[in-house]
Amino acid sequence: MKINVRTNIKEFEKKVSLLQKDLVPSASSRAINKTLEKLKLKQKQLQNKFLDRPKPQTTKGYFIKFSGKKTLVGSLNFRDFVEEYMQFQIRGGFRYSDKRNPVPIKGNARLDQFGNIVGKRSKRGLAKNKNQFIAEIKGTLAVWERVGKSGVKPLILLTQNFANYKKKFPFFEEAEKFAKKEFPKQLRVAFARAKRKAKV
Repeated sequence: MKINVRTNIKEFEKKVSLLQKDLVPSASSRAINKTLEKLKLKQKQLQNKFLDRPKPQTTKGYFIKFSGKKTLVGSLNFRDFVEEYMQFQIRGGFRYSDKRNPVPIKGNARLDQFGNIVGKRSKRGLAKNKNQFIAEIKGTLAVWERVGKSGVKPLILLTQNFANYKKKFPFFEEAEKFAKKEFPKQLRVAFARAKRKAKV
């Protein structure tokens, strides 16, 4: 999420005196950075609202590119390993694997506290005991479990190498809404601070 506030700053400059205009770039940069810091802290709350039991590595998987007074642009970014999977929660779409291991898409597999399947994401890891096996039966690829003398029931529905994700986490929309509300407050605070230091 990138915050570019040049339009906001031009409007703010119209309201200050000529002696104070030199303070605007540094105050604006500070306001951008403070806004991004607060937005980063808000991400855990947002993820808990929109996602199912996100892992700590996901809620903490952000870093900030801070603004300078010459650029007046800052951004909140995902770390690479988090972006690999979060992009599908934010934008939706198909996720493909270059491996032939099946990808779980639905079922009643045992999950950990974060909603992930317990065990390795391999064929053996998905089948938990001697009564469970992976097979395609009547066109349905799944982890099956033997029941009774000759019956089977599907436990986890699978696809061979892709999964289709629906957009779940409105990261950009929520970040933009937050920044639009927070930045003007931070700019007023930062500008007042700059005036005190400069005694103007």
